[in-house]
Amino acid sequence: MLILLLPFLIVSGIIFVTVDLAILFREKIASSYGNSFYLSVYFILAIYVIWSAVSAYRSGKLTAKSASSLILSSVIYFLILRSFDYPIERIHFVEYGALAISAIHGLRKRYAFKTALAAAVLLSTLTGLVDEFIQYIHPDRVGEIRDVLINLSAA
Repeated sequence: MLILLLPFLIVSGIIFVTVDLAILFREKIASSYGNSFYLSVYFILAIYVIWSAVSAYRSGKLTAKSASSLILSSVIYFLILRSFDYPIERIHFVEYGALAISAIHGLRKRYAFKTALAAAVLLSTLTGLVDEFIQYIHPDRVGEIRDVLINLSAA
């Protein structure tokens, strides 16, 4: 059980320690490159995932169904990212999606896929709750249930 809580505790600690640094970093990027910078990065990531899926299919590592699902998921993920008004929502969407994917890969070596998937979504959601609680108690931040739902949908 401790093995499941360790990534949760590490990510929560990193979030708490880096809140002020993340604000400065985000403001520096926005002032230097504008808010479209984030969408450009996400678009490049989506293209990379699509290219990887096609390459894996051609090499026989993925079935056509799996490759198609990965490509469709990438397109949907990017379209959802475009719908967010604030860059921080986009960043959280990607962070919690990556956290869930990492948790699935780590857990599926020990558990069945459905169990690993449920645990990964739960882990991402709990981390999002802790993140929003930290933001709620931080004087310069605002914690919102809406952000927890964004984190959950990313997972």
